Amino acid sequence: MFALAPADGATRWRQSTDQPVYSYPAAGDGVLVFGTRAVFGDVHVGSIVALSSLDGRVLWAYNEHSAVFSSPAIAGTMVAVGDSNGDVFAFRPSR
Repeated sequence: MFALAPADGATRWRQSTDQPVYSYPAAGDGVLVFGTRAVFGDVHVGSIVALSSLDGRVLWAYNEHSAVFSSPAIAGTMVAVGDSNGDVFAFRPSR
């Protein structure tokens, strides 16, 4: 993941992940949230990750032991995302 400065397109920060990102990221209230999945398609490997949109540091990560294909939804301070097991997770990542 990375963030660009709107004024000149310069890279503000970069954050690598342990697994490929398979969902579209969602951003809101200072948080960037996305889901991951294993490289070779193991549906029992995946996480939800929340980064600070200001500096890219990891705020929160949860190993679901399931691929995360769905894109997170952010409503106010609540984040909801589903995994390939059909589970839906809701949480409030702290900044």
